[in-house]
Amino acid sequence: MVYRSLYTKEEQKVRRADARRRYYLKTKTVHHANSIRWRRNNPGKYAAALRKHDLKRHYGLTPEQWDEIFTSQGSKCAGCGSTHPRIKTGKWSTDHCHSTGRVRGILCRGCNSAIGHAMDSPVTLRTLADYLERGGL
Repeated sequence: MVYRSLYTKEEQKVRRADARRRYYLKTKTVHHANSIRWRRNNPGKYAAALRKHDLKRHYGLTPEQWDEIFTSQGSKCAGCGSTHPRIKTGKWSTDHCHSTGRVRGILCRGCNSAIGHAMDSPVTLRTLADYLERGGL
């Protein structure tokens, strides 16, 4: 005897998705509480997982690749050479080209902000450097 469904494959797909949705809605508060508890009990693992996810999502890098870039530039800011990221959180900024997405290096917060405010324009940064060397107007 051959079993035949009363529903087409597409209808089955919709019914399964609907069942998953109903189950999620019924159990989401329990899952949410479990997730919060796990994060609270495993801060190191959570931070590592979050870093791994963010690096992959934003820059296409693994934490090992990021570490390799940072080590190759002497474990300091690629812009000013500072050995401290200059922000309270102690986190370095991953500099990247906004048009291509290519990672250029690891910068301290000050250098990354300067490049961002100059809209990635070397001309603007050179003009500002000339302005500073002239002493203003």
